[in-house]
Amino acid sequence: MAGAELDKWKFHIDWWSMLPPGRPTQKELSFIRECAHSLDVSSALIMGSTPEYRDLCHELGIAEVLVIDHSRSFHHHVSQQRVYHGTGEQVLFGRWQDLIPKFHDRFDLVLGDLVSGNVPYGERRALYASVCRSLTEEGLFIEKILTNRFGYQTLSCLMARYSDAPINLDSVNRFANDFFFSSELVEKAHMVNVADIVQQLRKHFQGNVRLNRLLDASSKVVPPSGVWYYGRPWVEMEKEYRKIFRVRNIRKDASTDSFLQRIEIFVSNSR
Repeated sequence: MAGAELDKWKFHIDWWSMLPPGRPTQKELSFIRECAHSLDVSSALIMGSTPEYRDLCHELGIAEVLVIDHSRSFHHHVSQQRVYHGTGEQVLFGRWQDLIPKFHDRFDLVLGDLVSGNVPYGERRALYASVCRSLTEEGLFIEKILTNRFGYQTLSCLMARYSDAPINLDSVNRFANDFFFSSELVEKAHMVNVADIVQQLRKHFQGNVRLNRLLDASSKVVPPSGVWYYGRPWVEMEKEYRKIFRVRNIRKDASTDSFLQRIEIFVSNSR
């Protein structure tokens, strides 16, 4: 990915406006805490600058914490939302694909919150292999993944769902999650290209003032230049995943929320 794409969050997103599941929930953090307690964790890698994960590592008393993020501006922005400051973590800036292969048998815990969708399909296997090599013998890789395991949602269904939705942070986040990350447009393209999806939605929303206002507001939580790699059937992606990792547990949210049901947390060891 080009530098401009890597820093796609820089000018467009206020992370204070981003609500779960776009960031970790309290239940998810409790689950990860329980998993970590089953280990003697002295070192951890966090893929991305997720402030909730960095605070959790501090609370767990992990002596060595490494954060790898491609964006300095994003790291600075979300660091303002941390509970604890000056915790002594190490930060490296660059692509996970380039930096994680430098570490072997190093981390007792690797955490990733919705990271896989940032990695092109063709680079994903090599990245996961490097994560696997970076784990200690008993180390855990805990990753939250948007699987869309049971398929994608039709535009007609989603348009009906939001036909009377108010304009607030909750509905805007839900709208963005549904249309940009779990609609039939993603399935057809095998990727999320925000600019392309916006163009297509404008045509479908022609004459509908409310849906167009929601679409306008979605730019607060989805960068207009954003590109993610979702859309391929999860049954295919999971086969590759399991060739590299031994999956010990999968946590699925019990919520009735249609988008939360599409997210799973994988707890894995290296093979």
